[in-house]
Amino acid sequence: MATYALLRKAGNNGVQMPIKQVDGDKLLGSPTLYPDDKFDTPNGKIQVFPAKWDGWLKQAAEVKAKYKFWINNGRFNEVWQSWYNNQYDPFIMDRYPMAVIQMNPADMATLGVKPTDVVEIYNDYGTTMAMAYPEPTIKPNQSFVVFGAPKGVVGSVVTTATDVHFLEYHKGTWADIRRVGSMPDWQRTVSTKSRMYGV
Repeated sequence: MATYALLRKAGNNGVQMPIKQVDGDKLLGSPTLYPDDKFDTPNGKIQVFPAKWDGWLKQAAEVKAKYKFWINNGRFNEVWQSWYNNQYDPFIMDRYPMAVIQMNPADMATLGVKPTDVVEIYNDYGTTMAMAYPEPTIKPNQSFVVFGAPKGVVGSVVTTATDVHFLEYHKGTWADIRRVGSMPDWQRTVSTKSRMYGV
């Protein structure tokens, strides 16, 4: 039986759920939910259903028509969830002193933005600041802003759009970007090397 004592012993090198078997004090997990590719369907095969997309919600469509950049947002693996504890960790805050906006290098050049420059992201819903971070894998006119940073709140520029289930659409918006200025200390101390290993 998978006991708390066995889980504690496994520690961070634990087991992937669901646990299929316990062999002595070794927990044997599952690499995937359906490792044999047999699904819980009458014929055992996966069923994929198309979903109709009704288009952009009204508020999202309105900002799309007015602003150039798609501002996607989400988490960085290096930062735990909402930066709750990381904002007090010099190792994290020295690397990411404020919210980061990853941008296509050609877009940065067009705007006169250099790595580690501070930029303003703005639209009809608000404004926020972020540190420019070049990322060649990002398409032109798109960007990615890290969520939850204590300095530079991307939620300030998301729309009030909610879907039919009253779920807020807070993971993206359209906005414009302009350079505010440079931070000489960051130019010397902050790395903007790609986070994409093996790319």
